[in-house]
Amino acid sequence: MSLASLPVPIRKRAAGVWAFRARAEAIAAGRFQQIARDLEGQGAPGVVVELSKQAAEEEARHIALCLKLVRAFGGRMESPPIPELEVEPHLARQDRGLLLQVVHTCCINETLSAAVLGEMLRCARPGLVHDTVQEILRDEINHGRIGWALLSHEASKGPMHDVEALVPWMLKAAVTGELFSGSKAEDPDAESSSLGTLPRSSRLRLFRDSLEDLVFPGFEAFLLDVSESRRWVRGFNL
Repeated sequence: MSLASLPVPIRKRAAGVWAFRARAEAIAAGRFQQIARDLEGQGAPGVVVELSKQAAEEEARHIALCLKLVRAFGGRMESPPIPELEVEPHLARQDRGLLLQVVHTCCINETLSAAVLGEMLRCARPGLVHDTVQEILRDEINHGRIGWALLSHEASKGPMHDVEALVPWMLKAAVTGELFSGSKAEDPDAESSSLGTLPRSSRLRLFRDSLEDLVFPGFEAFLLDVSESRRWVRGFNL
């Protein structure tokens, strides 16, 4: 069965999911443009700057991939503009606001996004959906590594108590993004899951597991105390 021949409610739901992701990818492209520009201005390691520029280009390419799926499901959507962004205001007020922005964007948000995409790939319908998810996932994994590379560079200079103190805030900020958008109702339709729609219960599990298994051990490798963050995650509910 082709995507265009699926029942209208399923196609509308899937088109909405990919339209949301197209807008999210545009914001991510703007964020990586800001990160690359600011890192270069602060004399950060050249490899991190170049990886950030590449990430901005890849996020922009993801917009087109998402729009292709929106249209394959019968949706109509213009390409969302890539915004001009500055360091998030709460982080900009800190002494190392740019470092905090990179940690927030890469170590946390991109890692969480990769976890969601990994589950989407496992469920994905063969063909355009599978190939799109696979391509975006490959890039998101690499984008997460930018944050860990910069964190390693900064850790060589001394303690990072400022990062440690802001991790709980970054986690709470992540809750408002892709992971928990949409209806609270479960979506039991296997066909919908194969097109990119994951139930919120699955997203909650991915949120907890990726933090416990990937993000927190990564921070602890740099001697950051994330015990408060672990307690918050274990008590977190939608």
